[in-house]
Amino acid sequence: MLAGVGYRVLGSVDVIGASNGPVTVESGKQRLLLAVLLTRPAAAVSVDRIVDVLWGDDVPNDPAGALQSQVSRLRRRLPAGDELVRRGGAYVLEVEPGEIDAVRFERLVEAARRETEPAERLARFDAALALWQGEAFGALATEPALLGTASRLEELRVAARLDRAEALLELGRNAAAVAEADVLAHDHPHDERPVSVLMRALHRAGRQADALRAFQRFRATVTEELGLEPSPALRALEGEVLRHADATPPPPAPAPAAPPAAPASLRALPRLVTSFVGRRAELDVVLDLVGRSRIVTLTGPGGVGKTRLALEAATQVSGGREVAFCDLSTLDDGASVGDAVATTLGVQHVAGQALTARLAEVLDARPVLLVLDNCEHVIDAAAELVDQLARGTTGVHVLATSRVPLAVDGEHRVSLTPLGLDGEAVALLADRVRAVRPELVGTADFTSHAAAIARRVDGLPLAVELAAGRLAVASPAEVRAELDERLADLAAPRRTAPRRHRSLTALVQWSYEQLSPKEAEVFDHFAVFAGGASAEAVAAVTGEDVPATRAVLESLVEQSLLVRREVDGRSRFVALDTLRAFAEERLTERGTLSEAHDRHAQHMLATVEWAAAELRGPHPANAAAVLDAELTNLRVAHRHLVERCDADRCLRMHQNLVWFALFNEHSELHLWAEEAATRFPEPRPGLAIVLGSASFGAWRRGDLSAAERLARTAIDVAPDPIETSLAWGGLGDSFLFRGDLSTAIPHYTRSVELARGSDPVTEPMALANLALAVGYAGDYARACRLADEALAVAEAADSGLARAFARYARGEVAVEHDLASARRDLADALRLAEQHATPFLAGVGGLSAVSVEMRIGHPEAVVAGFPGLLDRWQRAGTWNQLWTGTRVLVEALGRLGQDEDAARLLGVVGSRDTSAAIFGGDAERMAAVRAELVVRLGAERVAGLAAEGAALDDPAAMTLARRAAEAAAGKPSTHQKS
Repeated sequence: MLAGVGYRVLGSVDVIGASNGPVTVESGKQRLLLAVLLTRPAAAVSVDRIVDVLWGDDVPNDPAGALQSQVSRLRRRLPAGDELVRRGGAYVLEVEPGEIDAVRFERLVEAARRETEPAERLARFDAALALWQGEAFGALATEPALLGTASRLEELRVAARLDRAEALLELGRNAAAVAEADVLAHDHPHDERPVSVLMRALHRAGRQADALRAFQRFRATVTEELGLEPSPALRALEGEVLRHADATPPPPAPAPAAPPAAPASLRALPRLVTSFVGRRAELDVVLDLVGRSRIVTLTGPGGVGKTRLALEAATQVSGGREVAFCDLSTLDDGASVGDAVATTLGVQHVAGQALTARLAEVLDARPVLLVLDNCEHVIDAAAELVDQLARGTTGVHVLATSRVPLAVDGEHRVSLTPLGLDGEAVALLADRVRAVRPELVGTADFTSHAAAIARRVDGLPLAVELAAGRLAVASPAEVRAELDERLADLAAPRRTAPRRHRSLTALVQWSYEQLSPKEAEVFDHFAVFAGGASAEAVAAVTGEDVPATRAVLESLVEQSLLVRREVDGRSRFVALDTLRAFAEERLTERGTLSEAHDRHAQHMLATVEWAAAELRGPHPANAAAVLDAELTNLRVAHRHLVERCDADRCLRMHQNLVWFALFNEHSELHLWAEEAATRFPEPRPGLAIVLGSASFGAWRRGDLSAAERLARTAIDVAPDPIETSLAWGGLGDSFLFRGDLSTAIPHYTRSVELARGSDPVTEPMALANLALAVGYAGDYARACRLADEALAVAEAADSGLARAFARYARGEVAVEHDLASARRDLADALRLAEQHATPFLAGVGGLSAVSVEMRIGHPEAVVAGFPGLLDRWQRAGTWNQLWTGTRVLVEALGRLGQDEDAARLLGVVGSRDTSAAIFGGDAERMAAVRAELVVRLGAERVAGLAAEGAALDDPAAMTLARRAAEAAAGKPSTHQKS
C-alpha cells in the first residue's frame, strides 16, 4: 500500500495505517460501521442512518447504547491521530480523505489522465490500479448502504483499466493492450468501449481477422439481448479494419504477463490468418462429439484439412473449458510425446513419478480440451498417453488428428474426405486466390476453369491452396493446362497408390518446381525449423539478409507452401507437416540435412546467448517471450548437439538457459541440462553452471538428494570456483528444505562470496537466498540488511529479475515481524513478476501474500486464493511450495470453523516426504492450530482425523485441500484469533 494510505476499502475493509502494523476489524458490525463512515470522510453521518445500516428492521432495545458500544470498540483500532467523534446526533470520522485508498485511487487516475507522456501515464495508472486488493468493500459490497459507492468505484476501475490499455497502445505494446482489453470485453459484453479498444489493439498487432470477430461477437450480443446496433463510431472502426487502414507493423512485444497467483485458462492455440472455408457439417459433428466424448480423432490423408478443422473446433468450444494445442509433427520419436504435452500445458516434472501419471494428476477433474495434432508418426506413444489421460482424469477431453486412428477404448472417429468438387473446393480456391489476386475472382476466365482445377487436384484442401498459390502468377487456363500435363507425368510411376495420395505428392512436387532457386533454398530449410521461424531466424540459418528473406517468405506464403501465424503480434512462418517432410527429403537427397541442423543449432545458441543477456537487464519479458516461442526449436537443437557430441556448444546453450529455466518454470530445460552434464562429464568451462541448473530442477521436483549430489559434482568439476556460486546456492536449497538452517546458511554465504561482482542476477539472487535463510533462522535484523543489499545490487545493475526477487525476499523476511512492510514489498514483487513474466516468482510471492493475509486475520482471502495457487504449484511440481501453502490453509480453515478438514490437512502436511521441513514460526502456528482443534474436537478425534489425512496419497490430499478451501469460501470467521 502506498505511503499515507491508512484505510482500505478496495478489497476487504481494513485499518492498515496503525503505528504497530495493520489492525484487523474482526466484528462484522464494526467493519460495516467503518465502511459507511469511510464513504463520507470527515463528514457527519447521523445516528439514525448508522443504526438503520447496522441493524435494519432488527433494531436492538437500546440502539444508542448498542451503537456506542460498536463505536468504542472501533475507536481502539484507528491509527494514531484519527478520531471518531460524536457531534450532536451524528458521528464523524476525522480522517484526511487522502488516507483512504479509494480516494487515493481516484486522485491517481485523475493525475494520470492529465499526463501527456504515455509512459508516465501508464505508470500512474499502474500505481492507481495496484491499490486494488479485491472487490470494493469486499464481502460488504452488496450492503445497500455501500452498493452505490461500490458500483461507482468498479466503474472507475474498469475505465482506468481501459485508459491503461490506451496508454499501452500509444507505447506500441499491442499484445499487452490486447490482453487487457480482451478480459474487459469478456467481462462487460454490453459495453462498447472495451470492444473498441480491443479491436484497435488487435488491428495494430496485425490481427485484423480477430478484430473483426470481436466486432461480430459484440454486434450479435447487443442485437440479440438488447435489440440494439453498434454505434456509428464502432461501425466506422470495423470499416477501418476491413480496409486495413493505418495498419503498422507491431514492434517486438513483451511476453504475456503472468498473473500473481495462478495461470489463466489455457488458450494455447495457433492463430491462423486465413479464413475457414467449407467443412461446416463436419465442424458441427466435431463440436458435438467434443462436447460429450472423451476422445475424438480426425482421420484422413495428408492435406485433407484435419489440422485446420481441429483448430476451428477448438476455438469454438464453450463452457469455460481450457484449450491447449500440441503439434507432435516436430518430434523425432515417441519418447518425447509426454514432454511436448507437458510443455504445452505448463506441467513440470516431479521426482519419482512418471510424466504421464503426473499429467493425469495435474489435469484430473479440470475441464481441458487437449488438441494433439499429427499423431501418426508417434502413434503408439500418443495412443498410450491419450488412453492414460482418459482413464486417469475426469475432465480431460482429447481432439486428435492422425492419418490412422489411435485405436484406444472410447475413441470416436471422424474420417475426413476431400472437399466437394463443385462447391466447397471451388469456394476455397476462390477465397485463397482473393487474398493474393482479388481482381481475378469472378472473371469469366476464373469461373470457366475453377471447377476443373478443383477436380484435377481431387478437392484436397492443401492441393487446392497450392493451386491458388500458382494462380498468383499464372492465368487459370495456364494453371489448368500445367496440372493436366504435370500431374499425369508425376503420378505415372506410382499408379498403385491411392489417387488422392498421388495427386498430393504430385502437387507438392509441381509447386516446388515452380520456385526460384532462392525460394527453394529457403523452403528446404524449414525441414529443421520444427517450431516455425521468424524471418530473422530463417535469414540467420540461410545466410541471407532479413529484408530479402522476408520477401521470399511472403512469396512462399502466397504460394501456400508456408503458413503465417501470429505470436504476440509477430509473424511466424510454419511449414505444414506434409510439406516439412517433403523439404527434409530434399535436404537428405543432397546430403545437407546435418549441415542445416548444425546452422540451426548455432542460431538457437546465438538466440539463447542474446536472451540470457536480455534476461539480466531491466526488461526481461521480451526475451522470455522469444524463448517461449522457440522451445520446440530448442528441443531440436539440444538433441542435435547431444547426438553430434558437440560438448562446447551444448553446455554453452544450457548455461545460458539457467535463469530462464528457473524463473519461467520449464522443468524440461533442467532435465536437458542434466542430460548434457551426464553426456559430457569432463571438467570444462560452463559445466558447473549447467550442473547448478540441473540441481535447481531436482529440488523443484522434490528430489533433494539428487539436488545435493548434482551441486557437489558441480563444485568438484569446476575449473574456476567463480562458476560454483549457483551450485553452492543449490546446496543451500537442499538443506533449507530439509529444515537444516545451520548447514544451509554457510553454503548460501559461500554462494554470495563467489557471486560478488559476477553478474547482475547471480549476486543479488545469492544475497536474497541468504537473507531468506537468515530470516527463517530468526536473525531479523541481519536478514533485513541482506535483503536491502540484494535490492541495492539489483537496482544498481538495473536487473528486472533480480529486483523482483529481492523485493520478494524483503517481503518474505518481514512476514513474521512487520506485516505492513511485508505486504508492500510482496505487492511490489508480484507486480514485477507480472511485468517481467516470471511465473516462478508469481508462485512463491503469491504464497507469501496469502500468508500475510492469514496473519492479519483474513482467512477468507486465503481460502478464496488457495485453489488458484494450488493449480500453479501442482502444474509446477514445486511440492515444497504446495505443502507450505497447505499449512496456511490449515490455519484459515481453523479460523473459519472447518475443523475436521483442518485436522485432516494437519496430518497431510506433517507426513509428506516432498514437504519442506516445518520449523520456526510455521511450527509454532501448526502447534497452535492443533491445540485449538483439540479444545474444540478433543485429542482423540484430532488424532484420528490427522491419521486419515496422513494416509492419503498426494492426489487425494490435493483434492481434499481444494474441496476444503471451496467449502470454506464465503464463510465468516467463527473463532477469534488466539
